Amino acid sequence: MKKIQTQVLVVGGGLSGLRTAIAARQSGSEVIIAAKSHVGRANNTTISNGGFSSSGSKFSKDQYFESTIQSGLGLSQEEMVRVLVNEAECSILELRKMGVDVKPREAGYHVPGISYQKGRGINLPMLDYCEEIGVNVKHQIFVIDLIIEDKTVVGVWGIDLKDAELVIISAPAVILATGGAGNIYSRTDNVPQATGDGYGMALQAGLTLNHMEFVQFYPISVGAINRVRSFLPPVVVEAGKLVNDAGELITEKYNIEKRPYAIRSRDQLSRAIALEERQGNKVLLDLTEATAKDWQHWVDTFGKGIFETKVDLEKRFNISQRPMEILPTTHFFMGGIPCNINGETAIKGLFAAGETASGIHGANRMGGNALSEAVVFGRRAGKAASVYSGRQEMNHLDLVIEEKINKYISLQKGSTNSPEVLQEVREKFQRVMWNDVGVVRTKERLIAAFSELKQLSKVNGSYLSFEDFSTTVKAIENRNAIHTAMAVTGAALARKKNKGAHYRLD
Repeated sequence: MKKIQTQVLVVGGGLSGLRTAIAARQSGSEVIIAAKSHVGRANNTTISNGGFSSSGSKFSKDQYFESTIQSGLGLSQEEMVRVLVNEAECSILELRKMGVDVKPREAGYHVPGISYQKGRGINLPMLDYCEEIGVNVKHQIFVIDLIIEDKTVVGVWGIDLKDAELVIISAPAVILATGGAGNIYSRTDNVPQATGDGYGMALQAGLTLNHMEFVQFYPISVGAINRVRSFLPPVVVEAGKLVNDAGELITEKYNIEKRPYAIRSRDQLSRAIALEERQGNKVLLDLTEATAKDWQHWVDTFGKGIFETKVDLEKRFNISQRPMEILPTTHFFMGGIPCNINGETAIKGLFAAGETASGIHGANRMGGNALSEAVVFGRRAGKAASVYSGRQEMNHLDLVIEEKINKYISLQKGSTNSPEVLQEVREKFQRVMWNDVGVVRTKERLIAAFSELKQLSKVNGSYLSFEDFSTTVKAIENRNAIHTAMAVTGAALARKKNKGAHYRLD
């Protein structure tokens, strides 16, 4: 068993993790950033549209605050939103010092490039910067669980997938920045690694999650394709029109008024498309009448990357000649681990940042706020974790951790299910979540889903196999995903009134 010690451990390799690690290192701490795949690459930031919301010359702080609060429908924590509004622009501009080419746009900033590749221009320069300033970057470390002693985190344990051995990382400050959980659903634009690991670890440690019923479904993915290449940038909707099979304008039929539609009315638009789908209708995005002048307007507003996106869409989908069928897809989790403005949770020494945390978005997230949240609160969490860790003793941690891990291993050691059974479990809970806990919900289906998820949790198991760590990873990912799914389903049952992204027919 490998043993590593540091002052601050960041779990997660996306924008919030990278920004947190940089802030902690710049505050004087020894820092490790660890991810189950490759830090800076296999995460949702990498495939993001590269857009940051913030105040600026054309969008005042008051306007930004009101837009965010309105999107959250009164459930956003106002103190956190104030911090976001006041610190977003300076936090985004700081990225330039880390090699990120951020450019101004209407209501914020963006990174140039083709829409679903822009995130590379954020993560990769920041990864280089992390290494330059002395952050210890560890790829392919799969964290299984937090180690808690007297309601205080003292480290984590997991698997070093490169060396195929168990690993303990002791740290007085641990930051969960593991992103969301799109893969609890069968239809998602998230990377395959987004399995709710941070949520699962928090639940295993005894924390509760907040606002998990509010799952944002991005309204405009192409056809039934689940993955990255189906992602369409929000502004594309503005260049065309959304119609159903009968030629009815979806925005008029469902009284969707806030524009840009795919930024400020995501919940309404996703719901409208889902309701049409339930009726057996297709919804089409028709760009065949979009003129060069229309496209130029959006290029002037959002940058030349929009033109590059148009060229790419024309090549892949022939958009000038035929409409595209679009469907909603699981995109973002507004809920998560409750924390304060510095990312501190109810467990001492444990912090959360980015999509793993909750508080900013309320019932619905405004487009562009995910990346802004990551840089603002990643920076804050990193600084706070560094200050906290500097006040803690580290000498006793190894013995405490080793005792706990050996006890856990003795209880869990055994053989996992076969990879085929684990894959079957995954496909089943993904179908259950999409069919019964998706865009449109009912009490009857939510109850049935919760019962089936409980049964799937039993079938999945959570044993450690020392013969096949890859199978263990699959089993633990399933555990995290199922527990997250149960949190979403339970919260959806508890909230009887429709609000934001949560919509029940009954």
